Amino acid sequence: MPLQTPPQTRAERTGYAETSHYDDVIAFLEALKLPITVLATSDQGRKVPLVTLGKGKLKVYIQANIHGGEVEGKEAALMLLRDLPKSHPKLLEKLTLVVCPIYNCDGNEKWGEGKRNRGSQDGPEVIGERANGAGLDLNRDCMKAESPEMRGVLEHIYRKHDPALVLDLHTTNGTRHGYHLTYSPPLNPNSDPAVLAYVRDSLLPIVRKRLEKEKSWKLFDYGNVERRGMERVWATFGDEPRYVTNYAGLRGRLSILSEAVSFLPFETRVKVTYDFVLAILEEAAKDSEKIQQLVRDADKRRRTELGVRFEMAARATPESVPLEKPGPDAETDHRKAPKELEQVTLPVWDRFKTTRSNKVPKGYFVTHGKVIELLKSHGIQGQDYSHKGSIETFVVSQKQVSRTPFQGHRLIQFEGSWIEKEALVTFGWFVPTDQPLQALIFQLLEPENLDSAAAWGLFENPPGFEAPLPLIRVPQK
Repeated sequence: MPLQTPPQTRAERTGYAETSHYDDVIAFLEALKLPITVLATSDQGRKVPLVTLGKGKLKVYIQANIHGGEVEGKEAALMLLRDLPKSHPKLLEKLTLVVCPIYNCDGNEKWGEGKRNRGSQDGPEVIGERANGAGLDLNRDCMKAESPEMRGVLEHIYRKHDPALVLDLHTTNGTRHGYHLTYSPPLNPNSDPAVLAYVRDSLLPIVRKRLEKEKSWKLFDYGNVERRGMERVWATFGDEPRYVTNYAGLRGRLSILSEAVSFLPFETRVKVTYDFVLAILEEAAKDSEKIQQLVRDADKRRRTELGVRFEMAARATPESVPLEKPGPDAETDHRKAPKELEQVTLPVWDRFKTTRSNKVPKGYFVTHGKVIELLKSHGIQGQDYSHKGSIETFVVSQKQVSRTPFQGHRLIQFEGSWIEKEALVTFGWFVPTDQPLQALIFQLLEPENLDSAAAWGLFENPPGFEAPLPLIRVPQK
């Protein structure tokens, strides 16, 4: 009986001239004979596929194609699902992979010219669009969880599998430099400190050095050249937990953002993403016991204060960064890589520091049904409860409402204070902070946080000046 030929992705079949359609992805997964479950049903009715591979104790969630035009993660994820059982069977004894290769199915199917959908990307010529079927950027939806895709992640990934490690696969444009791929750990300072230190200061530097030595890939921290005062710096993106990897960090989990560089050829982007993910999986398997202990410790850790305001900060030592050399001979087609590079030493602003903290209360009383359902969807525990004694209500001193909508909302930035008094609370859903998701609870319910439920306008009738929010805190004794 002849050996069955392993399936190829559409990218492989076409010499990387094309990327996989939704139907290609489903056919490829079916050819692998892997069990496919449904993560969510998209706004346009497509079933978002989810595949589980391996039998190890350490669970890893790999998510690709969150933006429809950023396609190399989709191809790399499919290829890894095909290759790992034969090439790395022992890896799958240590790890269980939960893989969503085409998270934004609707965006992937909004086919258009690459020049239009991603103007600085070197192929394929036809790709999808950034937003999902309802026009949302899914990498801004983690806290408010309005999309069916994110609600599916909360139900089928975090509440069911609770992965120790989350990988989010993207493509980046921006500053023209000499790296093949850039990466980021969680950035919010309220992330578990031990988990953050391990990812940022141990795991990622090991992978960076290893891939340069073994594959000649040049990797670096995600960033772009920006001005900070009078100096140029290499600066990362925001700390808000609306982003996938920052959100996972708030849950006390390891997470890594992968950003292949858009002006490299499509085939190169797929290969560097494949190698990056594989190297992370190999290092995670080596450190499986340590990572599981980090996660257990994170679940037990309780903090008395957490941040509400942050600012970007530099790491200790500047680094030499390969930037495109300007001049008359510089590449004019920004879909192509720079012709010549020059080394420029820059401060690396790759993290955030807390500039203002609030005390973590014993818990919060929430009376708004929509917010209660949101908390439950995140896996946060609470109960109907009455309380007699000290309570705190939030009084707004300043409220700045965004002039333009963002993801269908006018974001609100609150400043205010908690006023303590004695009272009897006879109704409401009480959310204690003494639980593993303490930092996430604080982020959602502390109004001054930039991605809180209040900031997204999820409480009805947002208050004016001096008006209390429909939210009560019970202070620690």
